[in-house]
Amino acid sequence: MTQRRAAVYTALGPEWDGLRDVDLLTVPCKQSHDCPQGPRIDQGVHMKTACVALVAAVMLQATPAFSASTATSPLVGTWLLDTSSLPMPAAVRPKRVVLEFKQVPGNKWATSAEIIEHDNNKLEAQSTLLLDGTPGKASGTYLVDRAAVKMPEPGVLVMQLMYQGVPASTRTYTVSANGKVMTEIEAYFKDGNPMMRTAYFKRAQSQTK
Repeated sequence: MTQRRAAVYTALGPEWDGLRDVDLLTVPCKQSHDCPQGPRIDQGVHMKTACVALVAAVMLQATPAFSASTATSPLVGTWLLDTSSLPMPAAVRPKRVVLEFKQVPGNKWATSAEIIEHDNNKLEAQSTLLLDGTPGKASGTYLVDRAAVKMPEPGVLVMQLMYQGVPASTRTYTVSANGKVMTEIEAYFKDGNPMMRTAYFKRAQSQTK
């Protein structure tokens, strides 16, 4: 049963199939002794017409919002971390962090990360995941092996990371109105306490309009 048909069955019951044969014409009745009110609409037709209108409304509500799922996200592109925005001593800040986001056919999201630590050690991570929150595999040398992503609207991405069965962090990405700055809010636990950290990324210069 299709989504639309199921929605209509829920609203009207199985009898809705009979509405296909509704005759919406008036029942002729000239003004006379037997019919003093003149032309009228059959009451059954009134009810059937109302049911048809209800069916149409239900079907519209059951139609998927394809425009929302296919809209291009302003998060797509290559982003460079402003390392000075990290709340940590400069001596231990990473030298460079690059995030690349891509939309993939099939309602999927691809993420690629490259981190050059303060001691020049290089870390990488990659994943391609469904945007409905389904967990999937992440690969690379960064401490993450499972992840899930969800995009409630084109300019917001929520990403949850896990390593060896232990939750690592939840990160929320948003974009500024001009599309040039991306904010990352990371939520995690440290020493038994919930923690939050904010960092800022700038869109790669080659992509800045």
